Amino acid sequence: MENINAFWSFSLDCECPNCKKDLNLDDMNYYSYVSDLQLQVCEQDTINSSNIEVHCHHCEHDFIVDCKY
Repeated sequence: MENINAFWSFSLDCECPNCKKDLNLDDMNYYSYVSDLQLQVCEQDTINSSNIEVHCHHCEHDFIVDCKY
């Protein structure tokens, strides 16, 4: 019997404090930005995962996030 592959997946989600829309920071709008940060999956409380500047593409609001697992 052949083994079936199981694939890991993750998301990096937050809510804009201004418009309250959900943002998925690993979607195509943010992918290159988040990958440029050199974040590891589930990384938190590090220099790379704290004080990340985010721009909401819904309402144009800028805010800061800390990654939490």
